[in-house]
Amino acid sequence: MATEPEIHLAQVQFLTVAEVAAMMRVSKMTVYRLVHGGELPAARVGRSFRVPRHAVKELSEQLHEELQRLFDAAQLQFLLQTYGPDHLCLGTDYPFDMAEPDPLGFHSALCDADRTKVLGGTAARLLHVGPLREQPAMGDALSSSGDQELPT
Repeated sequence: MATEPEIHLAQVQFLTVAEVAAMMRVSKMTVYRLVHGGELPAARVGRSFRVPRHAVKELSEQLHEELQRLFDAAQLQFLLQTYGPDHLCLGTDYPFDMAEPDPLGFHSALCDADRTKVLGGTAARLLHVGPLREQPAMGDALSSSGDQELPT
């Protein structure tokens, strides 16, 4: 069994709860819950906590791996076969990380019709916002509007 190299206290970079929350894109309360629950090691300094940077990185990697196992291409296919593309739509926990580095690429194996529905068509239908269309680049939208000008 391999042993981990010993890390000296002087080499450890500590973060405040607010810094950890910003890094993980969660609330400070979530960080406190992780610390009190034993999922995130921390040192108590007076009335506050300091969390080793490496512990945040390890926890983030562990959560990312768990989320990747939670939803994969086989599960997407199961959902499509069970419920159909008219009942599925891509969702987010914005402004938090989706744990999928390329959510559009993840759906690239779908046929065009299913991909259009899952990536917004179903949501557009449910929200009565009309059919999806390609969105012009910001500069194109401003230049093609003609009568709308930006104030100078």
